[in-house]
Amino acid sequence: MAVKVLLEQEKTFFTLVVLLGYLSCEVICETGDCRQQEFRDRSGNCVLCNQCGPGMELSKECGFGYGEDAQCVTCRPHRFKEDWGFQKCKPCLDCALVNRFQKANCSATSDATCGDWTQQEGPPQTPDTGALILDFPASRTVRNKFLFLINYPQHKTD
Repeated sequence: MAVKVLLEQEKTFFTLVVLLGYLSCEVICETGDCRQQEFRDRSGNCVLCNQCGPGMELSKECGFGYGEDAQCVTCRPHRFKEDWGFQKCKPCLDCALVNRFQKANCSATSDATCGDWTQQEGPPQTPDTGALILDFPASRTVRNKFLFLINYPQHKTD
């Protein structure tokens, strides 16, 4: 009797393993051979994802077999995209965060443009040395910080 129960459990376990293997292959095999910027259409062919123009991005992720119904939509607020392509809209620059006046607003097709230092703040300084910290965008996604030490001559008073 115990052997019969053991065989039934083994049979059930084997069935579950086969079923899980089949289901995982369905997901991988169905979409696995499409490339990074391709989706699988209703006929089973890999098709290039839509490219969106300036100020637009795809409504959902597209690539590796997924995203058949992705459509170009306008960038969300405070985001922009300047060129045609597959890329998503990028966050707009916030001039106030770097203590600068904003010369031009961000739009769906262009980033904000910053001007001079705000008169109230000026460039940010380190609290311990008073050195200026200047923030220069190296690109739209990476910012480099430069620290300039200003040596003031010390005058002795008698």
